[in-house]
Amino acid sequence: ELGDSGHVFDALAGLGWAQLLAGQYAESAGTYLEALPLAVESDDVLQIEWCIRAAAAIAAARGTELERATRLFSASEAMREATGIDLRVGIGETLDQLMDAVRQHLGRERFTRGWQAGQRMTRDQALDEARLVFEKASVR
Repeated sequence: ELGDSGHVFDALAGLGWAQLLAGQYAESAGTYLEALPLAVESDDVLQIEWCIRAAAAIAAARGTELERATRLFSASEAMREATGIDLRVGIGETLDQLMDAVRQHLGRERFTRGWQAGQRMTRDQALDEARLVFEKASVR
């Protein structure tokens, strides 16, 4: 017990993002699977939103569950807009590239349907879907 779950979350989220960028998707998902309960327990909207966005990015980068990735990108974007959270410089560009690839693969109509579904998701629904992405992706 380190007593400061915020810093532990930040360390795990940073590691998970670096693993994602390095193409280590299983490792990234496993790291975020550890970070997710800390975010939920702290009820920190920024941390929760980041876990949902990371799940979307992992699903998109793996090329699996593209409709789920779309819903999660959308749900995290709705949370970000509602709270005024800004993304760090450089992260937005990576996420935009992943979303563009998903949009291109699914086509405009399927992407739009998924995006609209994500906008309607509750936080708990988005967290459940994010957890599923992490669980599936962390299995080798």
